[in-house]
Amino acid sequence: MDSIVENRIKRMLPMLDEKQRRIYLATEAESLGCGGLTSTPTG
Repeated sequence: MDSIVENRIKRMLPMLDEKQRRIYLATEAESLGCGGLTSTPTG
């Protein structure tokens, strides 16, 4: 995974509640395309 995306995710997750995390990570996975769901950290 791109280190920029990884850093963005690591900065965002602590500020979000569970529902917001799920929505945010789903959006990130969708933007990464094929295989995005497997490469997105779950926090």
